[in-house]
Amino acid sequence: MEYDYSGIARDIATLIEKAIAPLLGTREAQEPAGESAGGGLTRRIDRIAEDAAIEYLERGSLEYTLITEESGIRGEGDVVIILDPLDGTMNALTGIPFYSVSVALSGTVQYGLVKNLCTHEIYEAFAGSTPLKNGKIITQSRSESIASMYIGTQFEKVLPLVEAWRCLGSLALEISYVVEGTLQAVVDLRKKARIVDIAAAAIIARAGGVILTNEHGKHLFANGFFDERGHFRGECVVCADPVLHRKIIEALNSW
Repeated sequence: MEYDYSGIARDIATLIEKAIAPLLGTREAQEPAGESAGGGLTRRIDRIAEDAAIEYLERGSLEYTLITEESGIRGEGDVVIILDPLDGTMNALTGIPFYSVSVALSGTVQYGLVKNLCTHEIYEAFAGSTPLKNGKIITQSRSESIASMYIGTQFEKVLPLVEAWRCLGSLALEISYVVEGTLQAVVDLRKKARIVDIAAAAIIARAGGVILTNEHGKHLFANGFFDERGHFRGECVVCADPVLHRKIIEALNSW
């Protein structure tokens, strides 16, 4: 059966945005709500966001398997949905306006959507197509030398390659920013990036000609999404255009 992947992802993002709006800036948003599939603490705002997506999917006819940050795996359908309902939870809880919804769908086609919940901008792409921002083809422009880094082992080797570094707090959005050229690169060396963080953005990146690998230049999650404990596997991430990506990988693997 053919499904409207874009429509499903947009519906999920809109419902999550509405569900969390009353919680923003409240103590209730920070309340513990159990343990996530990643082994960390789930906040109430995360649970509310995920529940909004699950309720929507359960009302529909889509035969799905949902992989999500808080619950892990739900369902056994043919269409795989990888969801981070709130990428940048700490930003949302502390009032920093940089957090997003990340939705990837994989069935007869692959589709990724990342919605900035602060500016309402939408980045999206079907695999093999052209990435879009707010429905328009993304035209890259690189006017400043700025990139995003999450500090980990050997970070100092990468520092000279870009003039200014920042850490913004939402990998899905930051990778989308690389696709449009706002950021030159994203380098996360903590070994904490999970498939839910990057699944949608990875589709958008590939469609935009951006390279996304681990710190050795290899495919991400080659050993699966989960570790032996059933928790999400963490990886390092290097995301950049082909030329800068090669320089970063060479720097990280130099003696």
